Amino acid sequence: MKIEWGMKKKIYIANWKLFLSGLQTRLWCARHADGLRDLSAQAKIIVCPESVFIESTRQLLDAAIGVGAQYCSTYSAGAHTGETSPVSLRAVGATHCIVGHSEARANGCESSEDVADKVSVLLEQGIDPIVCIGEKINEQLAPVMARLVNLSASSRELMVAYEPEWAIGGDDIPSREHLVAACVAIRELVRAAMPALEVVLLYGGSVNEITAQKLAESDEFDGYLIGRASADFQTFKNIVSSSYK
Repeated sequence: MKIEWGMKKKIYIANWKLFLSGLQTRLWCARHADGLRDLSAQAKIIVCPESVFIESTRQLLDAAIGVGAQYCSTYSAGAHTGETSPVSLRAVGATHCIVGHSEARANGCESSEDVADKVSVLLEQGIDPIVCIGEKINEQLAPVMARLVNLSASSRELMVAYEPEWAIGGDDIPSREHLVAACVAIRELVRAAMPALEVVLLYGGSVNEITAQKLAESDEFDGYLIGRASADFQTFKNIVSSSYK
């Protein structure tokens, strides 16, 4: 795998969901810490374990590897039983946090307004949000942009992961025309609200070795949000490598 001088690093986010137990998470990190460090020379790597394993994951991996959360509260403090605040995530070493994932939206855990609230409190804590949206681009992204415009703790860039719901769990991806149209819509929406904000576009509609090869033919995306496939290191490595062949 070789990256050319001046070529922007792609971003690969491993969303482990609930596929790895605490022991499996520690073993994964211990066994593949060197391999991840090698990959980080070619690409920006972020791993997202369960929240209770963030601190141990941070301790086991090189500082060049980002460690993110899969979920957070809209609140920083208060009487909110069962929630995990962005303040606590920062304290255990989280650098990023996924918000608006299709599974969380489908389960009724996050509305578009919730996502906007979470983006706000995450940025206030210095944690980079990874905003997931589906086919309803304007409906799901517009509230986030409205909040960012009025937010003092602003960021120079915003990570947006496009997740076409029908593609999740399979080996098919949208047509090139569909992907281009989605990316244009996202960039235009962000640019209209905040012209100086850079959009980091990720694809998250079921990324595996097959779809990664198909997506490598397109330059529309800056990286990928990878689910189940990222729980296997060799598969994750192959996905990263496919972008630089």
